[in-house]
Amino acid sequence: MTMTEQEYRARPELNASYLKNVLARSVAYADWAARSFKATPAMELGTAAHARILPHQGFFEKYALCELPRNTKAGKDLAASIEEEGKIALTKAQWDAVEGMNETVKRDPVMNACLNEGQSLTEHPFLFQHPKTGHGMKALLDHVNLAQNALIDLKTTSDISSYARDFWYRCVDLQLAQYRMACRENGIEIERVYVLAVESSAPYEAQLFEVPEDALRIGEIRLIEALLKYDEAVATNKRGLPTFSTIEVPAWLANQYQSTESPF
Repeated sequence: MTMTEQEYRARPELNASYLKNVLARSVAYADWAARSFKATPAMELGTAAHARILPHQGFFEKYALCELPRNTKAGKDLAASIEEEGKIALTKAQWDAVEGMNETVKRDPVMNACLNEGQSLTEHPFLFQHPKTGHGMKALLDHVNLAQNALIDLKTTSDISSYARDFWYRCVDLQLAQYRMACRENGIEIERVYVLAVESSAPYEAQLFEVPEDALRIGEIRLIEALLKYDEAVATNKRGLPTFSTIEVPAWLANQYQSTESPF
């Protein structure tokens, strides 16, 4: 399937980013986030990193280095001339960060092979129907290595040591379950799913996290939970948060204190 990024984003089908917001917050929040989306500097750096690290994304056709400080007239003029050429001007710090991330990934033979060896699909859009609920869905996948039957999602992070925790906090399990479903519903069997996490500041550490089947199973369940929450909100027109909720004690904390009596 061929479509521009603008055509993809204009499609009405539900995507993982929207459904992650539905699950974590509400349909009202997801609607607001979709309408009011404005990339943060961290997101812009992540987009540039994707264009540099993922193969055949035309980084040097999309971006150029603005070496002069932006708070000077010369720097502003240089940035303006770059933008007139239809490119995005990156500061020296941004450029160095993107190059640092790319060098770390390319230097590792396993990471490099996942991205650059064998036939693959990169930044590829898929449309499909959820096989259980019938909802129309869309997905824009970072990278599928067809030779390895592997799905790879590239994430930039400020601290790789905390990424395994952030994986759950950011509902990446739901996202990757939806991505694998997109492949399967379009005739591509996926045997392994990875997150390639790269730090966005020096020393630009990187790790491949293999996502196990039990994590993807939870993601599939939470994807359906998000769809049911979406359906209920649409049917009742109650799109905001309920007035009351309950503070649930996390299982790990309850287990830690279950045998301890209150001092009062």
